[in-house]
Amino acid sequence: MKLYICVTYYHVLISTIKCILSEEKYDVLLSNRIPGYEELYLSLEKSGVFHRIIEYDNVSIWNEEKKVNQRLDQFLHQYQNKKIVEKYLKLDFGQYSAIYLFQDVHYLAYYLIAKGYKYHLLEDALDYYRYFDKYYSITKASYDRNSLKFRIKRLTGLGTQAWGNSDACIDVEVNSLQNLQYQNEKFFEVPRKELFGKLSPEQRKTVFNIFAENKNMDDSHEDAVLLCTQPLYNDGHVSTMITQLKVFESIVKDYCNKGYKVVIKPHPRDEGDYSAMIDRYHCGYIDKNLPSEVLNYNPDSKPYYAAISVTSTSINFLDCAINKVFIGMDYVQKIDTEDRHR
Repeated sequence: MKLYICVTYYHVLISTIKCILSEEKYDVLLSNRIPGYEELYLSLEKSGVFHRIIEYDNVSIWNEEKKVNQRLDQFLHQYQNKKIVEKYLKLDFGQYSAIYLFQDVHYLAYYLIAKGYKYHLLEDALDYYRYFDKYYSITKASYDRNSLKFRIKRLTGLGTQAWGNSDACIDVEVNSLQNLQYQNEKFFEVPRKELFGKLSPEQRKTVFNIFAENKNMDDSHEDAVLLCTQPLYNDGHVSTMITQLKVFESIVKDYCNKGYKVVIKPHPRDEGDYSAMIDRYHCGYIDKNLPSEVLNYNPDSKPYYAAISVTSTSINFLDCAINKVFIGMDYVQKIDTEDRHR
């Protein structure tokens, strides 16, 4: 029996597809910090895709871990981490022939490493290892095997080597081996487009029903465009959230003036409030936690005229859109500059 450990919708999507395409059923360990966790759990249970769905109390572990990090050094923390995980998660990891993680920079990975369990690592998001350093407060010295910091940690055993560098990590599955931040002999390529393409029409319907059930959806049609936002403010591309909203409102206004209906699909990390914009321009809306790839599997929708993004290449995976439009960062910077000089 194999185990997949999931803390985001994308993790669940990839795990679900792999399980559907496999001749065996897997167990899935599901974090209760996932937004809409209860509904997702019930949808997965109803689908019958997995052998067993196991909840783990990520909320309680997370809260206790935050306290520990503030008062213990690295050596004591490794010991305390094991106690906390075992307090809230009664699971024998030794029963599994293979364990799959999408992140090895959190306490559950540290627990597996400390207990001597080997694991396979999958990228946390599409092409994650091209840009992962943007979303964590880390420097190249933290993951570069040639850096002094990395070598000291390796020699002393202080802390944990993450991003596939731990001895406990067997291999790292990525969408593409091109333009990665660093090289690691453990990396191997499984193109996501090919993986998704193996699903039959009936299997696609199963995937869609799991993730779209009880989600805010807006069926597409020929005169609609899909605007996929990006967390421009959180990622430091604009100076304020107000500017971010102005960027996307400008795009919405432009396409509405051209006669298109705009359907807004926020990025999962996007914290912007688009409700006023949606009311003002009569936009459609798709739940931000719905993995964009699932839109390809909607059996009741017609294709969008276009999928629009500032720079995110994820729209290239949207077969439900006839055209792909990249606005470009120059557009964003122009509006940000104007705002800062007002």
